Amino acid sequence: MDQDQSIPVNHDDFIHDIAYNFYGSRLATCGSDRCIKIWDWNRQTGLWILNESIGAHDSSIVRLSWAHPEFGQVLASCSLDCTVRIWVEQETNMKNSSMRWRGLMPLGDSKAAVHSIAFA
Repeated sequence: MDQDQSIPVNHDDFIHDIAYNFYGSRLATCGSDRCIKIWDWNRQTGLWILNESIGAHDSSIVRLSWAHPEFGQVLASCSLDCTVRIWVEQETNMKNSSMRWRGLMPLGDSKAAVHSIAFA
C-alpha cells in the first residue's frame, strides 16, 4: 500500500515551484531563499534523496522547467532578479559537491521580473 510522504525540502523561505522531470524520477524545488534543490527518487528506500542545493539567483526563484531528456539533464529557472538561468548536470562530479550542476550564461535582457519559463 502506498503511503503519503513528506519531503524535508529544507528551504529557508517560501517554496514557489516544484517540477518533476520527464520520468518522474527527479524533482526540483525553488523558492524565496534563492536556492534550487534537486532531489532523486531512490526506488530501494522509497525516499527522495538530495542531489544538490544550488544558490542560483539574486532574488526569489519563481519557476522551474526540465528540458526533454534527449537533451540530457537540463533545468531552467527564472527569477524576480530579471534573469533566466539554464543548469546542466555534470554527471562526472559527485552529488552534493556544489559542482554537480553547472550554470550556463544567464539570460538577463529582461527589464522586469521573469515569472514563467518553459522548454518547447
